[in-house]
Amino acid sequence: MATAIATPLLRFALEKAAGAAVSKLFEKGLNYLNGGSDADKIQCGISEVFREVQQVKLAIDSMSKRLDEGILRLRKDHLNGPLNDIESCYSTVQDCIDTAFKLKNEIKDKNELEKALGRLQDRLNSKLKLAANTIPGHLARVDAFLQEPEFLNSAASIALNSSQDFLTYYMKMKILFTAYWLITIKGLTLLLMAQLVPAVEFEEAPLTIKRLSAKVAEEERAFCNVVGNYTVKLAEFILASPNTRRPIVWLSGWGDNIECVMREYVPLVHNNVPRIRNEGGKHVYLLEVTTDVSKDNFDVTKNYPMRIWADQGVDHIERSDERLPIYMSNYKPHDSGWYIKPIEVGSDRYRLMAADGRWANSVLVTGWNENRLEFRYNIDVKSGFDGRPDRGYFGLVPCV
Repeated sequence: MATAIATPLLRFALEKAAGAAVSKLFEKGLNYLNGGSDADKIQCGISEVFREVQQVKLAIDSMSKRLDEGILRLRKDHLNGPLNDIESCYSTVQDCIDTAFKLKNEIKDKNELEKALGRLQDRLNSKLKLAANTIPGHLARVDAFLQEPEFLNSAASIALNSSQDFLTYYMKMKILFTAYWLITIKGLTLLLMAQLVPAVEFEEAPLTIKRLSAKVAEEERAFCNVVGNYTVKLAEFILASPNTRRPIVWLSGWGDNIECVMREYVPLVHNNVPRIRNEGGKHVYLLEVTTDVSKDNFDVTKNYPMRIWADQGVDHIERSDERLPIYMSNYKPHDSGWYIKPIEVGSDRYRLMAADGRWANSVLVTGWNENRLEFRYNIDVKSGFDGRPDRGYFGLVPCV
């Protein structure tokens, strides 16, 4: 199941636009403001629609300026016309509505106000008719682009290769896609408004909106599949509360549960009784971002190392040059954590790199434990990435 990224904002915008107060303005016309008793409630509702989308747009525009040039070059010029058409129509409709409320407060003569609102209504009707005729085709072209395999794989490859960690990788992709999703949300909001205005005569609107909204969900699934479903979940899991240590299950490349054996102070892979379990019976670690993170002002030019904690945050997994290359410590961390990133586009396995550029690998050892011989995988640090699933790959699963 794909993680919802664009659909929550889409659902919010459409629900607000279809709300009782806002829909009344479109169904009865702008002249309803000339004597209507609930004008303030209508203004509050419609402002909420525009404000929420605008806040997201401002954040995305700001973060987009820091995207890699290689990713920005993937944007298709042939979409500029449709995108600009939707933006222009949306801005004009917003201007018409804002002006209607402005005139209501400025013109005291009811006859004069009626004439002014009537002219504004004609302008609004014209724009919404244009929206009904053109926006479905525009959004179909955007959808075809966002689900094009060549674009998806190229964008993800550039984002991954230019990132040290999964957070930066994920946010580069999310910023790129959200810029298109915002246009889609604006387009669908316009179609809903066109449906509500009788003069537009947009009878097929319900089916059109339903079909195009379903396309957004498909685009989300394509996005999650190419980025990696676990990476999307892990990133959103961290970003939902970046100042909090978040519980995860740490797995070997084979999917075995990695547990810390206190007697040896070494993280070992085995399946014996773990000391700390979540409801699924897995050993739980805590993942913590070691640098400041802001979901709404994410700097994709920075790196975001992670610290891995065991024992409910008492001990952390730290790199050392001593006999135990990776060990558990309850002292104050002195390293900058681990750079964690997927091994390839779409993968649910990750590489762990220390600040000095060395990769974490697994090393097969044997030993006695509770009078039973067991096979263990000592988590070691090597100068190069081993590249084998049983050594250099790890799984990180958020406990949600």
